[in-house]
Amino acid sequence: MIGDVLIGDSQGFSLDYYRFNRDHGTGFANSFAIGPTSVTLGNVNLDLKLDFAKFAYKWWIGSGNTVLGLGG
Repeated sequence: MIGDVLIGDSQGFSLDYYRFNRDHGTGFANSFAIGPTSVTLGNVNLDLKLDFAKFAYKWWIGSGNTVLGLGG
């Protein structure tokens, strides 16, 4: 998601947002014995979610091909 709002000709606000989401899962059945004890392995799941966001104020100086942008 990206949004820009201009204030006049040379100033504005910018919002950038990105979500990274990965779900991985696998199932397996494996049994083995350690002495008198039986061990059974089952499912492995990975759920990874990362959110990135940036809000910035921008100001452009100049015109045409000689524009310099400053932001904070």
